Amino acid sequence: MTKISYRSVLLFALVFVVTVTMPSFSPADTLTLNDGQVIKGTFKGMEGSKYSFEAFGNTMEFEVNQVRSIQIGDQAPAAPAAQPPQASQGMGPVTVPGGTGLLVKMDTHIETGKTKKGDPFIATVEKAVTIGQRTVFPKGAKAYGKVVESVAARRVAGRAKLIIQLTEVDTGGGTVSINTESLHFEGSGQGTLGKVAVGAGIGALADNKKGAQTGAGIGAAIAVLTPGKQIAVSRGTLMEFRILAPVEVQ
Repeated sequence: MTKISYRSVLLFALVFVVTVTMPSFSPADTLTLNDGQVIKGTFKGMEGSKYSFEAFGNTMEFEVNQVRSIQIGDQAPAAPAAQPPQASQGMGPVTVPGGTGLLVKMDTHIETGKTKKGDPFIATVEKAVTIGQRTVFPKGAKAYGKVVESVAARRVAGRAKLIIQLTEVDTGGGTVSINTESLHFEGSGQGTLGKVAVGAGIGALADNKKGAQTGAGIGAAIAVLTPGKQIAVSRGTLMEFRILAPVEVQ
């Protein structure tokens, strides 16, 4: 008869408990292809007409029309435009001047304490941008951005801070890189939200009749403080980003 030592029994029990109770970790983002294939990993952004996605230790690229949806973290999946709205065709390249406003609706929820510096986000163009007779950024096209800074509020001291900007926008025939003014948000210790350098002209784009006066009201509501005094920008929120440098669109 084989003798089983007390030490062996304890070792087996320890291994069993650790194995059963150990939480399973999964990558934060989920990419679903049109053929039903689901890939877990990290969404890196968009390059040209392709999505960049890191999984299995490699960076993979997928054409826009291959992707059914992208889920950032535990948010509801955002469906990319498989067939983006088409921009008006012109005879040659068109330059979007610096200072042009781009009104978008957020597809991604951003919140200090959960969102990290460098995280990408997706938005949808809410109001088409037209230069002359040509629509360069159609309504419904996808825009892509990044979190420049995300500082969580702390219990003892320290206010939440959030800075975001757009980096690319779909023209209907591909994406172009853009350099936009960053939107800054900073929480206060009194449970209210102070905003710094938020586009004051958002009202002029959202409502041509009331203009920038409306913009002040919209600007105050585009970000809120959570009960934990974190800054949150929810999906569906209207945001205006101002393009700083001229952009050439083919």
